Amino acid sequence: MIGFTDNTFDAASFGSLSDTQANAAVGWTQTVATTDVTVRALLGAVSGASGNWWITTKLGPTATPADVVASGVYTAPSLGLNFDFNGQPRTELASGLSFAAGSYFLVLDGPPGPAIGNAAWIGGAGPADTVELAAGFTLGSYYYATQFDDPLSEFGPSSSFMVTPGEGRLVFELDGRIAGVPEPATWLMLIGGFGLMGAAFRRRATASA
Repeated sequence: MIGFTDNTFDAASFGSLSDTQANAAVGWTQTVATTDVTVRALLGAVSGASGNWWITTKLGPTATPADVVASGVYTAPSLGLNFDFNGQPRTELASGLSFAAGSYFLVLDGPPGPAIGNAAWIGGAGPADTVELAAGFTLGSYYYATQFDDPLSEFGPSSSFMVTPGEGRLVFELDGRIAGVPEPATWLMLIGGFGLMGAAFRRRATASA
């Protein structure tokens, strides 16, 4: 439903993450309800460090825990410096989620320690990189909050975020199903059922003749 392809193999963007110094977020809007959603992000850390993530309907000082749709803890792998993110492993944040139509924010803080050389959210560096969006999905802005603007909140989504300038896009992915659309296996069962009904009607028609 949302994905990214790297087309600029000589450049990348890195959003540093720290629990008290740097948080990052991205928004999206979907006009359709979705189910069985898996959320992943392209994360890297010096030594497989962990941080918190949230998916919320609000971002900034007015956000409260009541606005959280899902949350958890991630453990970022140790990744070497690589400007081609297509083959880099994504960190799964959650699976089996459901979202109503609306606007959402994915928010990440980082492990304890300094923002530099700790953990990072990785992405592309320019407009040539491709964003794949399913019908009904729109990518929103990227946001960043640091201790230099305001002290970061322990509840990450309520920190004072600012829109990130530039064209870098930190990579995250949503995979799932549009609510109300049958899975492929269900379609096969329905088609098979219609075929059996058709065969039965033909047999009855032949018997009547």
